[in-house]
Amino acid sequence: MNFNRWTSLYRGYDISLRHNQLILVATAVGMAVGFLAAEPDLTARLLAAALAGATVFMAGALAKELNPDGPWGAVPAVALAVPLAGITTLPSVVALFWLLGNMRFLNRTSGLPPKLTDSFVLLGVSAWVSWQVTPLFGILMGITLLLDNLLPDGRRVHMMIGIISFLISTVWLAFADHTIAPPAFWSVVVLLAITISFIPVILSTYRLQAVGDVGGERLRPARVQAGQVMALGGGLFLATWRGQSGVVLLLGLWAALLATLTYYLFAGRWRQAAVPH
Repeated sequence: MNFNRWTSLYRGYDISLRHNQLILVATAVGMAVGFLAAEPDLTARLLAAALAGATVFMAGALAKELNPDGPWGAVPAVALAVPLAGITTLPSVVALFWLLGNMRFLNRTSGLPPKLTDSFVLLGVSAWVSWQVTPLFGILMGITLLLDNLLPDGRRVHMMIGIISFLISTVWLAFADHTIAPPAFWSVVVLLAITISFIPVILSTYRLQAVGDVGGERLRPARVQAGQVMALGGGLFLATWRGQSGVVLLLGLWAALLATLTYYLFAGRWRQAAVPH
């Protein structure tokens, strides 16, 4: 079935690739972790298993978007996400799904420009998670749409929709959520270390070999970098405003960021070692 007829954010999954096979294994292990960590009720266990599996799988998917040239970086991402699978919640899974959609909206790894329906679906998901967690998601959604307009092959209609989303969410936040809960000191140190260390990864993305799934055209570095900055900035934004709950909400993202950073460092050393001296 050709899902790209309805959405440009869908990406196929090649089960013949070894790293994708390992991701599915980790997803199954994550489901088992979620099932065992839930309450004894069977319905609660099944729901927890589904949410846990989705969290692990999306951690791997986010890692692929953070580094399109290094799909193997998704393997350590799911490995890091498995131990966290037992504490996932529905808002967390929806937030990760929303973030994944926003990254693909910007970087266009599917090889296709987003459809107008993609914008409205992401806005709908943004509205739900804004209602359940914080209107910050609506602000971030507006920033994503504004960024798309500024990037190569951007669409002006996204700028108008982004401004509306940004303004409505800002007013909503001002009147409905004044609570700022700074994260614990150790969280600040860890997140700051990941952020600073991830900057070279973003800067190195100016040269890409990866191509879009459809059409085979090489990805635009500016768009991939925009997706990286959006993911990292969004994670920091939520952690700064919501404290520990903001960090826990996007644990899958932090697992993907840390795994991508680790892969970048070790893959770089391996390439240097492979060069004849």
